[in-house]
Amino acid sequence: MRMLWPRSMLFSIFLILVGLFTLVAAGALPWWDDHRAKAAVHRGEAKMVEGPVNDWRLTRSRQARSKGSKVHYNYFEHFTVGGVAFHLTWGNLEAGFNNQGSDDGKQHTRIADGDNVRIWYLPPDKLISTPRIVRFETAAAP
Repeated sequence: MRMLWPRSMLFSIFLILVGLFTLVAAGALPWWDDHRAKAAVHRGEAKMVEGPVNDWRLTRSRQARSKGSKVHYNYFEHFTVGGVAFHLTWGNLEAGFNNQGSDDGKQHTRIADGDNVRIWYLPPDKLISTPRIVRFETAAAP
């Protein structure tokens, strides 16, 4: 005799499977991204640029998750070093340096126009559209 599963049980199993998939994907994607960036560095694909920071600016975008909810801000840092333009998004779950600050708009590492820095970065490829910083060093002004 064939056993019939109640619809509520099938729906519960479906929800559990979707939840498990989401948990695995949430852990696997950042791990894969980190592994991909490290492999590119080991293959010698990282480039280095050094010099003063130019055109530094911090922008933010306002985002309400739903009508009547608390307003959330996304922060973005933009600057150029040696002719290479960098764009950092705070809070991004990506491998490399992202200078994620706190929610009140403060940087983890202070970057300002004229600061002497040395940056190792991965050039843009088919998955990332801007140079990704894999190492960031600051130096005292000469």
